[in-house]
Amino acid sequence: MQMNHLCRCFMPIFICRVFLHENNPTDSRENQSRADRSTLGLSLLEIRSNMVPPVQVSPLIKTARWSALLIGLIYGKQRYDYLKPIAAEERRIEEEEKKLREEQERIYKQLSEANSDTILK
Repeated sequence: MQMNHLCRCFMPIFICRVFLHENNPTDSRENQSRADRSTLGLSLLEIRSNMVPPVQVSPLIKTARWSALLIGLIYGKQRYDYLKPIAAEERRIEEEEKKLREEQERIYKQLSEANSDTILK
């Protein structure tokens, strides 16, 4: 069982490696690439034969999933509409505070330049 699990985990890596070897025209190891292709074919057949067929999902479960999705979309839209004006008001207040802060910094800078004792005056 553990070996089968390892094969499933590393099979995509093996497939990518073989694909890269097949499409690499500068690869000088043609014999190894051919061996990889033949091993790949057997491995894919083994994997397909060991796969479990898909399970039929109950119509009740499908309906519940779609209902949950639609309810989630409706809830998200309502929540967005509720939070949008609050966020806009917060942004407006923040911009006003930023303007006040910049004005105070400008006044402080002017006062500090006026009060500084320099030879250049």
